[in-house]
Amino acid sequence: MRRINVRRQWAPIVDAWSSNDYAALDDLWQSIVSDLGSDHNAYSYVSHLGFAA
Repeated sequence: MRRINVRRQWAPIVDAWSSNDYAALDDLWQSIVSDLGSDHNAYSYVSHLGFAA
């Protein structure tokens, strides 16, 4: 299992989420998982997304 910390992207994620800006969320997602490989592999290895404060 691999964990990716998004602490530095936290504020833009929350801003996009609260304003229902799905394009921005998708862009942020792409920047977070870009080092996991191809688009298919980037999504296929994700088993959980969570927000915690």
